[in-house]
Amino acid sequence: MPRNNRSRRVPVITAAFAAIALSVLVSSLRSLEAAPGAFSLTRSGPPNAAKPTPALTTNSTTERAAEANAPPIIAIVIASALDEKGTLVNPRFTFPPNEPQITAIVYVGKTNGGELKVAWYKVSEDEDGKPLDEKLFEHQIRVKSHERAFSVAKNPGGALGSGTYKVVATLEGQTKERKLDVATQAGSAGGQGKRPAAGTTGTVAQPAPAPAKTPEESCSMAARGLSNDDKDLDADTVEILTRGWCPEHFYVQVYATVMGPPKSLGAMEAGPDAPQAYFNTDPCGLSGPSDLPGTRITVTTRAFDSRGDSPKEAGSLDSVITLGDDTSAPMVNVIPTPARGSFVSAGQKISLQVTAKDERTGGSWQTGVRRIWLEAQPEGLDKPDEWPNPSRLPKPCDKKTWEQDFRATYTVPRKPPPIVEICAHAEDYADNPKSNCADFATGEWRGTLREHAQGSIYNDTVIVIFSFSEERDGTIKGAARVKMESAPQTFNECKSTRTLITPEPLLFPISGKLVDGEFHLDLPTDYRLNLHVQTDCPPPRNSGTVMATRSLGMSDVFYHPKVKAQDGATNSFHKPGAIDVSGTIEIHRAKQ
Repeated sequence: MPRNNRSRRVPVITAAFAAIALSVLVSSLRSLEAAPGAFSLTRSGPPNAAKPTPALTTNSTTERAAEANAPPIIAIVIASALDEKGTLVNPRFTFPPNEPQITAIVYVGKTNGGELKVAWYKVSEDEDGKPLDEKLFEHQIRVKSHERAFSVAKNPGGALGSGTYKVVATLEGQTKERKLDVATQAGSAGGQGKRPAAGTTGTVAQPAPAPAKTPEESCSMAARGLSNDDKDLDADTVEILTRGWCPEHFYVQVYATVMGPPKSLGAMEAGPDAPQAYFNTDPCGLSGPSDLPGTRITVTTRAFDSRGDSPKEAGSLDSVITLGDDTSAPMVNVIPTPARGSFVSAGQKISLQVTAKDERTGGSWQTGVRRIWLEAQPEGLDKPDEWPNPSRLPKPCDKKTWEQDFRATYTVPRKPPPIVEICAHAEDYADNPKSNCADFATGEWRGTLREHAQGSIYNDTVIVIFSFSEERDGTIKGAARVKMESAPQTFNECKSTRTLITPEPLLFPISGKLVDGEFHLDLPTDYRLNLHVQTDCPPPRNSGTVMATRSLGMSDVFYHPKVKAQDGATNSFHKPGAIDVSGTIEIHRAKQ
């Protein structure tokens, strides 16, 4: 908790300087009342973004000046839950797959009693590798000024699907977002598991700073972190909530430092009703700059009596806000050549370009990339297959290893298994790991299976590209990947357009056997496709985009196709009905 520190008061300022400070304060308060919406808590905000964002007070005159520029959304914090006292439980940005629930807490600033929308997304890619956010669900919460709204994503049972998720909050035209991870186990391709489902919502009061005051003082103050009394949990600015319990003719000046001369963050009104104000500062812009977790930011509040020709200092308070732990793993991107999911053969080289990156905003305070390494099944990576950071300790601000590239080469061994998997791993100085894997198919035979289904809402062509090898006993072991082409389809006067989201895992196994000179293949019947469906309907019916799933195939013959064991052999099938299904299969012996 903040502590009163009368022994550390600064010397009385000169009359000239005090007059300037008072003039700036009055001017700032007038501009707050005249220009609502100009303040931003982000680093890219307007030039006056270092000024305070005052909050609620019961004095009407003070309230107008104090609240005019408070943004609708102050911040978003991710935690496991809120307890019965409204305290954050396990605030962090990386969660295990067995986490019962994940909670997004939105700190509301000034609002006209609007409706807050909180949408949850799975960060994915489309079939061409372009970023695509899968919308999981959306909550709508009625909020008041200076409340905290919470939105829960619950585990439907079992393990949550690993990967990156995103929470997007929107209120009165302002949007903020936060990313979080469900941890991927080392060596796992990721993505397996269940999507989180919509849980409960609600609002709770924001905790207010407690006063630090003794009976003989005429003015007392308090300063604290926004989401935690003595910690700031998310980068890349420190958010500070201050209050001043003083007579009406007082104001409070706020300063911050890491080590060295303090930097002025701005001024706020003080009064008997203890008005609040929000300030934010970049720790890399303070004296003794550091943005490493554990850095202690000293916040000094000084009260001034504005009566008379020159303001007089009436008291000071030092509070400490500590930067929170690094709980965000580095992002890992892998660009292989040839592309992931390609067919490869023994002796072929696979080039891999790996990038590990710590995000500067939208997550925890960062320590930087410490290590990159690769693993492959089966083995075949050329040396070196890892990059260690030459610095034993993390570095602050612009000296930090925010991003690191690494290149590696893999050689496909003789007699490879049906699927070759190469995984790139990275971790930071807080030992937060993350992985990204690329799979490749091998096999003596390669082919394409197509199925077109049209009717009802469907007008899809599923394309399965596969490869397999024949064992001595005639059994077949191989791997396949799927693509989908979809044309607009009109059903009940609504036109639907369907887009495939990259399946996870990208490659799936296939099996079968050789029977009387004919390959009988078997595809998995439990493999599902996730889709974005855009529907356009005539008014007054609703249009929009929704998530949908469909089976891999629409006919039994698709799951069990047959084709002669000859290079260039083909076969076809047709199943008429309300949904008309037709398809072809073609195979070739792989070139050695």
